[in-house]
Amino acid sequence: MHSRDLLTLLAAQLAEATRLQKEAEAKIARVAPHVANEHDNEDIVMISKPKGEAGDKKNGFNLREAMKLDEVAHKDLYDAIQV
Repeated sequence: MHSRDLLTLLAAQLAEATRLQKEAEAKIARVAPHVANEHDNEDIVMISKPKGEAGDKKNGFNLREAMKLDEVAHKDLYDAIQV
């Protein structure tokens, strides 16, 4: 591979990494206001994947309920996570 080709490849990879970093920072900025201070005193608890398939009304589960975010007060947080 020629030096010029390598530089072009590295520049493209850097541009993609920068784009992904900005995207991650934007997601953090959307979610942070919903979790800052609101849940500081609560323990973070890992939940197991419920049986069935998300959205399957007969044999599945509701993801908001499984995450215990089904109350109206948690709607903004759940919506921010989904974006």
